[in-house]
Amino acid sequence: MRMGWIGAAGSLSTIIEIDTVTEQLDLDVLLAGVTQPTEVVIINNSTIGSLTPTEPAVLFQAQHVDTTIKLINNGTIIGRGGYGGTGANVYCNSSGCGAGFSGGIGGDAIETFHPVVEIENNGMIGGGGGGGNQGGGSTDGAGTYGDDGFAGGGGGSGAGYGSRSGAPGGVAYLCTNSNFNGTSGGTGTPSGGGAGGLGCGGGADGGNGGTSSVAATNGQSAFLCGGGGGGGWLGAEGGRGGLPSIASGYICKTTYVAPALAGGKAVETNGNTIIWLATGTRYGSFA
Repeated sequence: MRMGWIGAAGSLSTIIEIDTVTEQLDLDVLLAGVTQPTEVVIINNSTIGSLTPTEPAVLFQAQHVDTTIKLINNGTIIGRGGYGGTGANVYCNSSGCGAGFSGGIGGDAIETFHPVVEIENNGMIGGGGGGGNQGGGSTDGAGTYGDDGFAGGGGGSGAGYGSRSGAPGGVAYLCTNSNFNGTSGGTGTPSGGGAGGLGCGGGADGGNGGTSSVAATNGQSAFLCGGGGGGGWLGAEGGRGGLPSIASGYICKTTYVAPALAGGKAVETNGNTIIWLATGTRYGSFA
């Protein structure tokens, strides 16, 4: 990363050129201790990403409100993918069948609190994909303890910066005959969301992860367990998990339908103005 100044004191133009992979670029941090410039131009020739969905890859705060900000993106700016939901555990005793643990939404590529930002996008700007949510499970058999337990599949993680492992499948406990565990969801990468994991070790197909041409699919429902949803493509929602379809003869089954998880935004404007000098490729909303 290179930073230079042009002009006399009090009327400085600051140019920040990025030629190597950079994570969570915060303009206010870069300008700490610098006399407020009249203009800042950021030229990205590489990849800017985020390590967490809760933080954007690029952040423009409101501190330098009188500074004109221009971003020229010749590379990639990409949010972090959301994590998948953990498959539902089941217990062949009074503890019953769980709902699993929900995954997370994708992270934003850019967030601004600055009143006006100019963006010339000659490359790609994309929010992280939403995580796929968890599959449900059931127990069958008669009496206080079921004969078998069938746990749900884990959700795949959304596409995004770096790679993120999918969520684990659920676990079946305390069954007198067999415990069938769910499998983990697939890994989300910059090129696609992870596939959903199989419910009860193969009893239901997990949903595919999304790519640029294929939406993430919901986890499949089967008789005794459900697969996890696939992780979403950049800026797209992840798939919902499947549920067991068994209608009778069970002790418990998961009935909670975990919602689809949203993808991150290309730009979170917070009501501020973006002037697009070139739109390039954008994944996720930019309003």
